Amino acid sequence: MRLWLRLALALAGVALVPLFLAGSWARHVTREQADEASRETLEREAAAEADLVSAWTAAQVAGLEGWTLLFPAELAQLSPDTQRHFLRSIYRAVPTAVTVALVDADGRQILDPVYREDAGDRPPGSPERAEDLLARLPVEAALARSVEIGVPYRYEGSTVPSVPVAILATEGDPAWVLGAELLLEVAADLADRATPEHVVVLLDGRGQALVGGRHPLTDVRLLAPLIGNSATVDYRLDDGTEVVGELTRVNGTDWTVAVLVPRAFVQRTAREIEVRLGQVLLLSAVLSVGAAFFLARSLSAPIAVLRD
Repeated sequence: MRLWLRLALALAGVALVPLFLAGSWARHVTREQADEASRETLEREAAAEADLVSAWTAAQVAGLEGWTLLFPAELAQLSPDTQRHFLRSIYRAVPTAVTVALVDADGRQILDPVYREDAGDRPPGSPERAEDLLARLPVEAALARSVEIGVPYRYEGSTVPSVPVAILATEGDPAWVLGAELLLEVAADLADRATPEHVVVLLDGRGQALVGGRHPLTDVRLLAPLIGNSATVDYRLDDGTEVVGELTRVNGTDWTVAVLVPRAFVQRTAREIEVRLGQVLLLSAVLSVGAAFFLARSLSAPIAVLRD
């Protein structure tokens, strides 16, 4: 092999090895930074969504609880007509209420539940829907803790989840409980913001998805074991899609919010940087090899003359 060619290969190797190492390191760092930035962004979003759901739920419950303070001890002594007017007033004052009921300590209704019978600005109720609410009211827990949010559910035909809420209306004997079915309208807002590359999932304490369960990125089986905790999730779907996300508990409930995106979406910026970096490295490699051959020719020529 000619001297100039050996020199050219040696110089090219000296130039290309650092370029290769620097490129590999830069690619690794870029991906790590993209993952870290994405995790922090998803964590902030999950916390914000959880705070939104928590604040909305607390406001609805506080609105109901405020009505029980009007007659803290006298409700049972009021006339049936006044009691019915009391329930109707609560129904009109709480826009998210589908049904409002008053029950005793055993969960038996004291008055006919109040609900809208015809179509209007909120879903109509029915005797069957009221019975369903009474069966779901956490009466015992409300007697012990004054206020209790029950297990969310989706009534047959409803597109929005409902939440049964029980509030101690009168203490002592008799102990009465105010119950209401509230539409979880904040959940509908979460569902409306879903895109093919982003979804917010709301899970109840049993691991059932109230919102986002049917999104292609959601695998409830993998999310359910993590409910109630702040955690990072990373899994692969059956079609090979890698999904990353963050989970955060909703304060005041046993619900959990999860924000999910495809890993490819997270790595999109990193890939763009890698492409640009690859182009720069390729150009640098070509220039380095060209310079190596030029220098090799220049250095080997005098040596060849002396040798001859």
